[in-house]
Amino acid sequence: MKIEKLNLKLKHGEIVIFENEDGNFLGIGGAGKDYNGNYRDSGWCDSIKGVLQYIGCSVGYSQESLEENLKTWKCIKSIPWALSDSIPEGTKVLISDNAEDECDKFDIWDDEMEEMVGKVCEIRGVYGGDYRIWNKDKSEVWNLPRQAFTIAVEEEETDEMKNAMDLLKENGYKIIKE
Repeated sequence: MKIEKLNLKLKHGEIVIFENEDGNFLGIGGAGKDYNGNYRDSGWCDSIKGVLQYIGCSVGYSQESLEENLKTWKCIKSIPWALSDSIPEGTKVLISDNAEDECDKFDIWDDEMEEMVGKVCEIRGVYGGDYRIWNKDKSEVWNLPRQAFTIAVEEEETDEMKNAMDLLKENGYKIIKE
């Protein structure tokens, strides 16, 4: 994950959970900033349950330290946090597996929304307390509560992957990205 994507998720109130090489977990965000202006974290825990119990208990990492650590930490998942600034129109979001349950709480689920679950979609705007989100092909817009999605993180294309894709194209293969 790039530092810019992490900062976007944190700015919009998500708790981002990482795993280190030793199998320990760390949650960053959701609980404001420390006295240095860094996002607070949970400290390293042996379970995600521990992360959620201790989120906000530790002072945060500096931007420089985070940028370096992001090279080895594995992002496990993001959890939406209720209190955050509005997410801007055009932001790519990943519709969570729990979207139906979250929408049912407000009686706004429609079975046609099922095709959006697990997909990256785009915010069209805010309506009341919900977000107006385009479906995958942008043919319809649906209301979803903040708890039903996270900010999407697009995978970085490595040089090796780019070279492999170029080689496939040179040999007549068509590359289709969803």
